Amino acid sequence: MGKFGKGILGPFSGKVGTVIGAVREGEWTMRSLPSKSSKPATAAQLAQRAAFGLMIGFFRPIGQVLKAGFRNRKRGQSANNAAMQYNLNEAIVGVYPDLSLDYSKITLSRGPLLEPPVMDVSAAVDAQLDFSWLNNAGTGLGNTNGTDKVTIVVYNTVKDRFVVVQDSVARSTQSYALSLPPDFSGDSVDIWVFFVSADGKHASDSVYLGDMDIA
Repeated sequence: MGKFGKGILGPFSGKVGTVIGAVREGEWTMRSLPSKSSKPATAAQLAQRAAFGLMIGFFRPIGQVLKAGFRNRKRGQSANNAAMQYNLNEAIVGVYPDLSLDYSKITLSRGPLLEPPVMDVSAAVDAQLDFSWLNNAGTGLGNTNGTDKVTIVVYNTVKDRFVVVQDSVARSTQSYALSLPPDFSGDSVDIWVFFVSADGKHASDSVYLGDMDIA
């Protein structure tokens, strides 16, 4: 892999001919395309590809959530790659070809902010979810603050659809009512919550609140 500046073509991103251009740690890089192998894929390779496909399919609609939740990642690593690396080791269950996602083990955020010591959710009428938590800001631990904003991710496992709330109420508010689409009524959803600092620089680990039937 080589680094280059403006050059004759200028910096580029993506595939051009037999090379790929990209930005890595703030510098433009260029590498050759891998050569295709004539060997059939092994069982391990097929299993890995299937696991990648499951995770990529799940994460694709919530890229902005991962960008906020995995901000405290390694230098030069994208949020998507950080999320993939962590969750592939934790959230894929089963034996190929019968692989699936364990939603209870999916992590949407990792960071130094404190999780609330208590976080509850209940289903109300008319496809509404009521969230409540304890404000643990001011404990002197980390960068946790009452101004941290809550992020809520609801995944409808029946319709394969997400509802996402970002930059909403502050940690100090201690409650939030989320109205879901009316057609979610009667479906089951999985729910995650985490907090992001007001300046967007830090996040807490995400908390999985379980699956719930929507009234």
